[in-house]
Amino acid sequence: LLRDLPNVELLHVTGTDLAQIPDGSVDFAFSFAAMSSMPLRVIAAYLNEIARVLATGGAARLQLYFGGKLETFEEDTIAARTLNFESFKKAIEQLGFTFEGKEELILPFEVSDRDAGAVATMVDLRRTAQPFRAVADLDRMLSAAPERSAGSTWKGSPTEYLMAVARAQTHLESGRVAEARAALELAVAVFADAEPAVHEILAQLREPNRRKVVAPQQPLVTAGPEPVHPSEATFRSNLSTLFRKFPRLAARLEQLPWDESFRAVRSTSGDPVLEVRGTLLDNAEKPVRASEVWVERSLAVGRVRSAAAIAVFGFGGGFHLEALQKQFFKPLHVFEPDLKLLRAVLSLRDLRPALERLESFSTTPREFEEALAERGAWGNTEILIHPVSQIVSRDAMDAARSLFWSKRGTTELRPSIAVVGPIYGGTLPITHSAMRALLGMKQRAQLFDLSRFQNVYWDMKQYVNDARRVDALQTHVVEMLSQVVLEGLTERPADIVISLAQAPLSPRVLTELRSRGTITAMWFTEDCRRFQTWRQLSQYYDYMFVIQRGDIPRLVQEAGAGRAVYLPVGCDPAVHRPLSLSDEERGQWGSQISFVGAGYNNRQQMFASLADRDFKIWGTEWPTCAPFDRLVQQEGRRLKPEEYVKIFNSTAINLNLHSSMERDGVEPFGDFVNPRTFELAASGAFQLVDKRELLPEQFEIGKEVRTFSDRREMLDSIDYYLAHPREREVVVDAARDRALREHTYAHRLQLMLGVIYADRYEQLAERSEAGPWRQTLKAASEYPELQRRLDTLFERGQDPKLEHLIDDITVGKGVLSDTEKKLLFLHHIKSQISYIETKRSGKS
Repeated sequence: LLRDLPNVELLHVTGTDLAQIPDGSVDFAFSFAAMSSMPLRVIAAYLNEIARVLATGGAARLQLYFGGKLETFEEDTIAARTLNFESFKKAIEQLGFTFEGKEELILPFEVSDRDAGAVATMVDLRRTAQPFRAVADLDRMLSAAPERSAGSTWKGSPTEYLMAVARAQTHLESGRVAEARAALELAVAVFADAEPAVHEILAQLREPNRRKVVAPQQPLVTAGPEPVHPSEATFRSNLSTLFRKFPRLAARLEQLPWDESFRAVRSTSGDPVLEVRGTLLDNAEKPVRASEVWVERSLAVGRVRSAAAIAVFGFGGGFHLEALQKQFFKPLHVFEPDLKLLRAVLSLRDLRPALERLESFSTTPREFEEALAERGAWGNTEILIHPVSQIVSRDAMDAARSLFWSKRGTTELRPSIAVVGPIYGGTLPITHSAMRALLGMKQRAQLFDLSRFQNVYWDMKQYVNDARRVDALQTHVVEMLSQVVLEGLTERPADIVISLAQAPLSPRVLTELRSRGTITAMWFTEDCRRFQTWRQLSQYYDYMFVIQRGDIPRLVQEAGAGRAVYLPVGCDPAVHRPLSLSDEERGQWGSQISFVGAGYNNRQQMFASLADRDFKIWGTEWPTCAPFDRLVQQEGRRLKPEEYVKIFNSTAINLNLHSSMERDGVEPFGDFVNPRTFELAASGAFQLVDKRELLPEQFEIGKEVRTFSDRREMLDSIDYYLAHPREREVVVDAARDRALREHTYAHRLQLMLGVIYADRYEQLAERSEAGPWRQTLKAASEYPELQRRLDTLFERGQDPKLEHLIDDITVGKGVLSDTEKKLLFLHHIKSQISYIETKRSGKS
């Protein structure tokens, strides 16, 4: 593949050195997915060699793992090694490197193992002018303890074994028997302790006529054929403990029958194991021992072992909880979203002792949040995720995991966040709502409101007629505004930049921000199927948050996004709320029926039939011909949020028809839910909304929102609800309660930050520790009153600046303290210096 490249030379080396390469002859050294799996002594040897062959000023970019120590043997050349970051920095400095930066490696698949404390990281180093000198015992510097050698007891890499068995399972499911046999032969060859079931299946594959091969839909390492039948007596016995500990949960479980889609089988050790949709919840051979090993590995991570409490995501078969309770004697919180699964597990064996010792038991992310909040446990709790539960209940587990990390991050990390809005458009109000949500969460946030430049952007057309030239000039404006944001973030750096759809951030600036270690995220609140700018933008963002499910997150991630996540829009209670309006205001803004929004084709077709009703249309891009010349209000201008909330509050029936350029009415395949749905609900306004695929996730149809699927149903619903105002009130109250409980922008930003914090917690923690705030707070630790005042600023999300400290003093009362006098004196001196400099520069 490389033979036609004249500047590429392949060298066959020993595996521990680069002896064929002369000293100081290389400008760049790169290692990816290689050094991290080498024994520590080999990693040390290669670091020595890289320092030797690099020229002065040469660069190295290495992929390594940092975090908690993972137990490995020197003989294992598959398992990942994790290094201590501070030890690594000290080691490379002795080799003559300067550390230039690092960033977490994010790929379309999981490469970090956060539960084990191992974070895949790209590290950038620069060779200084210091003469090369090999460092002995470098491997001991990289790790707190030397790597052990298994010697003659080495049985092969368990990592390679598991990889081979997983490959065999994939081949069997695809009907590729020969490939499955080859994979299992490799597994048996590399690992002396291969499970008996693997040997048995391999024998079947080698001798097809000997016995029927395991069916592809069955687990490869399977429990014995003996089925286990649920016991009502066992369930009632477990339920009695639940009624005493968690009565609400017990009452819900009591109403559930055994789910016939589940089946249970007897493991070879005799324990019952539940199978859920073709997946065994626990180890098929020895579930007790497998759970003990999982617990031992989990508690080997220092932060988990020293935690004041542990939250376990996934009840599984309960084996891991029993094992954990034997070694961890502090509170345990359990989150299990699948009640049918839980009911089935409680019918298989006696779990009363395990249930008795649980501190809390949650089945929804909200319950989980409340359970930890009641006990003040956010800051001192670590999480462990039961691996199979993550598979069978992925969405619920991800939601709870994100919630956990958002709570942890917003209270402990408090990173600096920048919000960048668009120059114009419908996402502009969302920008301000997102900013208010962050400030309400007491986050350190700054806003780049670029809407004040929209006249500059649009006024090009007053001077230039050619559309191509106008486009070029507008592109220059976007690039200029991108540079404005970059300069602002240079003066006041941000750890996270959140941009809204259409925000003017160019690829150049986004690339520069990421090179500085800033995490970039976009909330693409547009229809991804219609507006496809995400195809060009995704590659420049670490995170893309989208408002559609289905194949959209996958497509966005394939377009280059570090990660794509579903996140619907919401409401802002500060803006979208019930209003008390005067009769004059109701006359100006009110009507029996109204619609607020742009004049898309399908809306024109649907609403023309309402021309003879008390119907008002508000918004832009509507026709000027009949009947819209009478229906469209105030010449079709763009409304401010506070104006359309008045319309919501003074209208009997607010129509909410999602836009479509392809249909004449309701889009039958419409999926996302628009902002208006949440805004109307929070405003206490009655709405009729067209049916949407994702709407039932947000509101209960019939109870919290009423829908229509075509023109006839819309007209019939209008007539019915105009005649039944009391029914409208019931729906309005239920919708508003749901919107405020689950769908505010504070809820959305909390989930967004939770996703980011779950992935980047350690990176943000290190960045925060080295940032100006932490250094300032440490320096002020000797002065209690100053530190208290600085803590107050930090809690408010402000910067550690003298003027912010002065603000609190000037509005205070009573006699000035010594610290207050000193701060006022410093502020006076600073003002005098600023005045002198201004006069010296000739400015008035």
